[in-house]
Amino acid sequence: MISTHAELLESYRQARRSGRRYVSEKRGQSESGFLPLLEEGRLEFAQEITLGLMEIPLKKIRGTYSAGRQTALAGNFMPLLEEDSEFAGKWRGVLAAHLDEGLREPVQVYEYLGWYYVREGNKRVSVLHFMDAYGYAAHVTRLLPPADSPEEAVKVFYELAGPDRRRPIRHLWFSRFGTYTELFGLAGKAVSSQAPASGAETKNAAETLLRESFQRFRRAYHASGYTDLPLTTGDAFAGYVRLYGFPLETPEKELMLNIRNCGPLYASPDGAAQTVLSDPEDMASRARLSSLLPKSNRLTAAFVCAGTPRGFWPAAHAAGRLRLEREYPQMKIRQYYTQYDASDAYAVLSKAVAEAKPDILFAADARMEPAALRVALERRGTPVLLCAAGAGHKVLSTYYGNTGEAAFLCGAAAGALSESGRLGYIPGRYVTGALPQDMQAFAQGACMVRPGARVLQIPLTAYTARARLEVFAALAEAGCDIAWFPVLLGEPLEYKTFPGVYAQLCTLRPDGRPYRRVAVAAWHWEEFYASLMQKLTQDGPDLSGRPAEFPLHFRMGVGTGLVDAHLIYPVASPFLPRLLDSFRDLLGRGKINAADEEMAVEIEEGSLGT
Repeated sequence: MISTHAELLESYRQARRSGRRYVSEKRGQSESGFLPLLEEGRLEFAQEITLGLMEIPLKKIRGTYSAGRQTALAGNFMPLLEEDSEFAGKWRGVLAAHLDEGLREPVQVYEYLGWYYVREGNKRVSVLHFMDAYGYAAHVTRLLPPADSPEEAVKVFYELAGPDRRRPIRHLWFSRFGTYTELFGLAGKAVSSQAPASGAETKNAAETLLRESFQRFRRAYHASGYTDLPLTTGDAFAGYVRLYGFPLETPEKELMLNIRNCGPLYASPDGAAQTVLSDPEDMASRARLSSLLPKSNRLTAAFVCAGTPRGFWPAAHAAGRLRLEREYPQMKIRQYYTQYDASDAYAVLSKAVAEAKPDILFAADARMEPAALRVALERRGTPVLLCAAGAGHKVLSTYYGNTGEAAFLCGAAAGALSESGRLGYIPGRYVTGALPQDMQAFAQGACMVRPGARVLQIPLTAYTARARLEVFAALAEAGCDIAWFPVLLGEPLEYKTFPGVYAQLCTLRPDGRPYRRVAVAAWHWEEFYASLMQKLTQDGPDLSGRPAEFPLHFRMGVGTGLVDAHLIYPVASPFLPRLLDSFRDLLGRGKINAADEEMAVEIEEGSLGT
């Protein structure tokens, strides 16, 4: 088809209007609307790798390498120069060639951090953009930034580029380092579960599964209208895979439905404001969870625990369920158990929703997060609360205890009772509720009572009584006369008064043998569940016309009784219970923090045999 001069001129005018409009809009946002220029400084220190001839997506071409073309084209690659300029004449010539014969000569580009910058062929790229082409052939030279750069984008680039730095990137990009490695590991497991193969075959098959699944997801994702969101398509893909797996063979209708289910994940930026509740009085006035529940005291609740009824964590939550059954006989409460894998957890959570039709569903184990999130997205009429200690999920409601406050109280007791001022700390396990930050809280509690106290931490090599005795001996040899340590789940507890005990404080003999238990840290889940249900069933403030703040994140401490530290009597000093009561009151009223960042304490690290 041979285009007339008038048709070509009108096409240029349309393209120029689009470019000028783009520049005007960007200037209104205090941004430059001109074509981005690859900084010369990037080329000075970057190593070059020739990737050869390949088709590249036009949407991934960000700018130009030539400063002379920077002001001739807008940031959307549309022309800006007058229609009687030499540039305009050449642009129309390229358009005529494209319409009549098709463009065949590849452009030359630099690739830097997943984006392309045109070295030669700016007018061809401009015309192709004007014609809404998808991609075009290009000779690609990849620029490698300094490998030791602390920038997150550089780390992501090297992860995607592979060991030989030649792996194609195309549209695949993540905002965080480690995401590609995570997905590649999931792809490897998926491939291995289908058919055993050699290491090289599994690696290639995993790479194919990941890449082809992403391309299929990307098409469906954009078709669903998710284009201008504050996350990369790769991040959206990663979130999808964690919930639903790789969609390479998922039926199109199901794929589109799953993507729509994930809509809240895509629409909510990671930095979104979160409602974090640490006081039970906040539940009615701020949380307004009751606005999501039926206006009736006959609520139905379902508890889903991981493991067996006799396990430490399920048993601790069962105490809360049993209290609800005693105090709220009108409530319907169902209990379910699941294994630890995500597929079984999802099946059991879905079964709980279908059978019990709960007004509120408690997923009482952090390992259920992918399954609980999926259920929360698919069953948005059912509030789902996950028992997890994270900073706060942007979609899924969570609840947990501030175990640092119990550790702070035990640290204060240790500082008061130690004669040497050297305190031992054996890190606990998440399965019993102990968190890594508890160690700092323990140290700050000790220093609050004894400013010169020093804390030495040595981890267990195995969670056995014998391994614990070895660590006790090493702590005693280093001068520690008291130590905090986690319970061993296979060890019968002697203190039946507190079945939720997850850590304890014990004095040590000079040879490292434990001498006397002086305090324990314990869970009291019955306090949380009873307090929550009390607020949900009592008359609250007028909620008409006020939206519920959701998701919610409950972080209850010693002020609510969810976690606490208990002295084992008789104690060495009658003043110690009063001291801990004072600290408990200050913590509960927010007058002091269990782990204050401005008062960080240096903790010594030790090991067996040192």
